[in-house]
Amino acid sequence: MPINWREHVVSSSDILRGKPRIQGTRIPVSLILGYLATGKTHDQILQEFPDLQQDQILACLDYARDLANFETVAS
Repeated sequence: MPINWREHVVSSSDILRGKPRIQGTRIPVSLILGYLATGKTHDQILQEFPDLQQDQILACLDYARDLANFETVAS
């Protein structure tokens, strides 16, 4: 079953200055993506953040994929 990042990633101006974060936490998506970029495994990330779930890590990747597919129209 595909992960929909919108079910796990939220942003509100009063928490982390509006940075996208994992819902119900103060863990920014950028932190999880940074860990993945340095080669950390999902298991290593889950050990460091015991409140995090596998689906939430996958949601960060889906969020990044969605941003990479974003198209702008040149004016």
